[in-house]
Amino acid sequence: GGSPGTGVTPAWGSFRPVGPPLHERVGALLVSDVERGWMWEQRDDGAYATATRDEAVAYCATLERGTYQDFRLPTRWELPSIVDYYAEGPAVELEVFAGTPSERFWTSSPNVVDVAALGWTVDFSMGVVDEEVTTAEHRVRCVRGGPATPTTRYVVGAAGTVDDALTGLTWTSASLFTQYSAEAQFHCQTLALDGGGWRVPEVHELQSLVSDAVAAPSIDGTAFPGTTVGPYWSTTPGFSGSDGWAVDFSMGSVFFVD
Repeated sequence: GGSPGTGVTPAWGSFRPVGPPLHERVGALLVSDVERGWMWEQRDDGAYATATRDEAVAYCATLERGTYQDFRLPTRWELPSIVDYYAEGPAVELEVFAGTPSERFWTSSPNVVDVAALGWTVDFSMGVVDEEVTTAEHRVRCVRGGPATPTTRYVVGAAGTVDDALTGLTWTSASLFTQYSAEAQFHCQTLALDGGGWRVPEVHELQSLVSDAVAAPSIDGTAFPGTTVGPYWSTTPGFSGSDGWAVDFSMGSVFFVD
């Protein structure tokens, strides 16, 4: 993890109630995200394929489960949606994702520094999202479906708010430097912008702002101008006394701050 001395920053907030995604088993080989429409490959025996990044893309494109033949390798926003950041070893809901190994899984998201040589993985031992060379072999879990991509994702309001049409969340356009998570909580809870009611986001929510198209910062610069190149606080607690989980908007990695 990082260090509080690096200047972890609070992010924004939402008026939508916080709640875990609802996952249900669909037979023995699939898990459905009831709210957002994703359908995940499931292997109770933990025998997920091991492959390089490009092999993983090809594997998912040919996967069949019953009548479903439209699987793909998930993005670095989609795959962490099944991470349970309140669990570890593995960091998943074992009731529905039984057999998940505590290992790194590939995503399809490119690394804009070097699209061919670098990609992104999610480590299911705890949920860390980090870059990796594309020739490395890691586990593969495929997905299909999901929420439709809106024509216009971000709508910036006159009061300095940003409505996200993809997730339904409302954010502040601006952010504020703070060193400790408690300061971030205080800032958001006392923020009077647009009538108040703000909070520090969960790590799943904060991850949703990461853009695969740009870096330094890895976020839409029109909707969120002035975003710091560095880590931002989430409200998701860490392990063993660590301060909590953060998203680094220099590239989009996710880690816990200890």
